[in-house]
Amino acid sequence: MKKLKAIRIQKGLTLQKLSVKSSVAIGYIADLENGKASNPSLNTLRKLATALEIELTDLLDTA
Repeated sequence: MKKLKAIRIQKGLTLQKLSVKSSVAIGYIADLENGKASNPSLNTLRKLATALEIELTDLLDTA
């Protein structure tokens, strides 16, 4: 998820802070950002979007 890291940095959040805010494991967030994990569940995407205070669709990598 290319956009996840960019949005997280733009919002001034560390991986740890995003993990705490979203209740998503720090390692999983890192794996998503680095392309080591793919196809996160809708629930995970919702948690991340809420923690980042963005719309769910803003996280999706669309060309």
